[in-house]
Amino acid sequence: MALAGGIDLSIAGVPVTSNAPIRPLLASAFFLAMYALSGGPLLLKIRWPEPRGLAWTLTACVVCVAWLYGTKSVVGADSYGYLSQSDLWAQGSLKIRQPLTAEVPWPDAGWMFSPVGSYRPMSLYRRVEGEDRWSIVPLYPIGLPLLLAGAGAIGGFQAKFMVVPLLAGLLVIATYGIGARLASPTAGLIGAWLVATSPVLLFMMMPVMSDVPVSGLVAASFLLMIGPGLVRAGGAGALISLAVLVRPVLVPLVGVMGLWYVVRFFDRANRAAALREASAFAAAGLPAAILLGATNNYLYGSWTTTGYGSLETRFGWSYVAANVRNYVGWFAETQTPAAFLGMLALFIPSRRLWSEGATNRATWIGGLLVVVIWALYFVYEVWDAWWYLRFLLPSYPFILVGVGAIGAAMIRGRGRVARAALGTAVIAWGVFQIWTAMDRRAFQIWRDDRRAVTVGQMTRAIAGRDSLIFAGEHTGSVRYYGGRMTGYYFFLKNAWVDRGIDWLNRQDIHPYLLLEEWELAEVRKRFEGQEAVKALDRAPVAIFRDPGTVYLFDLQRGDGVPAVPPMLWTGVDRGVWAIPGSGTPPALLGRLRNQR
Repeated sequence: MALAGGIDLSIAGVPVTSNAPIRPLLASAFFLAMYALSGGPLLLKIRWPEPRGLAWTLTACVVCVAWLYGTKSVVGADSYGYLSQSDLWAQGSLKIRQPLTAEVPWPDAGWMFSPVGSYRPMSLYRRVEGEDRWSIVPLYPIGLPLLLAGAGAIGGFQAKFMVVPLLAGLLVIATYGIGARLASPTAGLIGAWLVATSPVLLFMMMPVMSDVPVSGLVAASFLLMIGPGLVRAGGAGALISLAVLVRPVLVPLVGVMGLWYVVRFFDRANRAAALREASAFAAAGLPAAILLGATNNYLYGSWTTTGYGSLETRFGWSYVAANVRNYVGWFAETQTPAAFLGMLALFIPSRRLWSEGATNRATWIGGLLVVVIWALYFVYEVWDAWWYLRFLLPSYPFILVGVGAIGAAMIRGRGRVARAALGTAVIAWGVFQIWTAMDRRAFQIWRDDRRAVTVGQMTRAIAGRDSLIFAGEHTGSVRYYGGRMTGYYFFLKNAWVDRGIDWLNRQDIHPYLLLEEWELAEVRKRFEGQEAVKALDRAPVAIFRDPGTVYLFDLQRGDGVPAVPPMLWTGVDRGVWAIPGSGTPPALLGRLRNQR
């Protein structure tokens, strides 16, 4: 069903229709688990895989689900920002020069021609001259775009969309490894299962965003760190510094993990080894730190300034109360309140919970990582949707390994009934999490997001290369899939609406307006009193429907031009593969150059 898009059969006259493979998968997994726990006679002859084998199987399932249900499209600010920046890295320049910005007569042109939420005028950050005056630069950190660019260089365009699924798998198997090393294989398997079925992971591994990659890198870095040897120490330093490239706000985690080597240094028997490993950890992370600082300096004028500006501007003590209420409530809703026991377990130095070597060091370092991650986002600006738990996802492996350690300790030395009871409870917990993700549309994100491809293709089919598309939500995706220049309507102030459109017409630049249905009211308000608002009362030249509704209006068409029935585009592509973009938008300066 996943590969074919569903089934539609008739068996003995009874119709059998299904287009959601996750439901039969869950049902079969549940009944197989119940049969296993009941000790069915067939199962007595089967040699079941060890926890490590089950963990790898679970990892493979997560990767497959992330690929099959992944959006594999450029939509909104995040995916456009990351994927388009990866193209810039491949081209060797992080600046997009837009000479049209210097020609238009209205103010805030630099902001208007910056795709919403993903790029900003370079002049915002630093003093610029020459072509940099009309250049825009990426807003997002460089880590994920570098990973995407690297994947594209190795495996081509489709490989870029494998980065998030593969790192989701890394998160799951690293969770198992952490649990197996700190407690037991059973604890690791429980933790991996609860991470793999976590609603926020299932939700965030579908789009191209940074939350799953950074979580996988943090977990893998910790797993390498707690193992002996210079190679592991160097790998840990490289991975945690790469995680900081993906999300610079997590730079305190480097210091927390460095405490591992500080603590070991005070053990005389391991002092020399700890010093060598600490040196390898620091040396492996240094190149990423230099790259991050140098890129910040090149784009934003300072080694410590990011695309968001100074990080301090996004933090405040006034955010704490609302964030504590939100994150604690969302975590309890999606993971159940029992998950909080995993946090507590990290700070309990019990040999019944943890293996002897982990009691005083690694578990406390893991607990401190959880505390730092949650504390960072308690003082970070407030967001209002449950899936902003994504910020806390790097802490999930440690919390849920703690849950696994408690579960493994509860059945240690007990009989089959206790093991069956724990197995049933853990399976049910994971199934609850999956159903929670389904209820919150994690497996429908692809459908909502893939429409950006169709909307971009629709715009390209109607609007010629000499067009300028005013838009909001689609300022990035229309550039990517439509190959047309876009401008954010928000920065076309009311007094400049008609004058701006007249100026574009004189330059033979054809203006269009592309709007989601919910954006119509906002544009009517912004264009109030202007002639251009009448375009919204005329029939659009094209309409996209299902899912949602998107309108394309022609701002050049006058009242005397006969109305033409709009072209209707519907549905989205359900293909397994990503659809490439349409190329770089034209500069729209042909006539202006000729006039000079």
